[in-house]
Amino acid sequence: MQTHASCLPSPRGISRRTVLHTAAVATAGLAGILATKTPPAYAAMHTLTMLTWNHFVPASDEHLRRWAKEFEQANKCRVKIDFIPHRDTYVKVAKEQETRTGHDIVLLFFSKTHLHHLDLETLEFMDALGHQLGGWYDLARDAGQVEGRWVALPWYYVAMPIT
Repeated sequence: MQTHASCLPSPRGISRRTVLHTAAVATAGLAGILATKTPPAYAAMHTLTMLTWNHFVPASDEHLRRWAKEFEQANKCRVKIDFIPHRDTYVKVAKEQETRTGHDIVLLFFSKTHLHHLDLETLEFMDALGHQLGGWYDLARDAGQVEGRWVALPWYYVAMPIT
């Protein structure tokens, strides 16, 4: 049986054929990236999406947009915020939950964290964040935890009975 020289392993354990095949695949991949102007998934810029209400104080929305820009710069990503009327958020969140599609971050009102908790991610960082900031009020725990699991980050609270 005759062995072709290109199939023999090199002294380093890699055959010439393997090197040529790898180079050809890499060249074809690079050509595809350049032709389509589409970076590979690991190199693509990620987008974080957020759904929130149009705040009744417009300056609040502007502050949120500014924080998003700061987050983009610090984390080399994009942030897309969708502002919708507060009454539309209930239907939008329910639809996203049902279809398993939608925004990464959603503003939930009142006890909606309890309604949607099975489909919300566990926020593992919350206890450490609370410790760093001096602890959580019981009210924040009641709003953000369901069955001992943090599923929401309290943003602010308005005491409706007092209002």
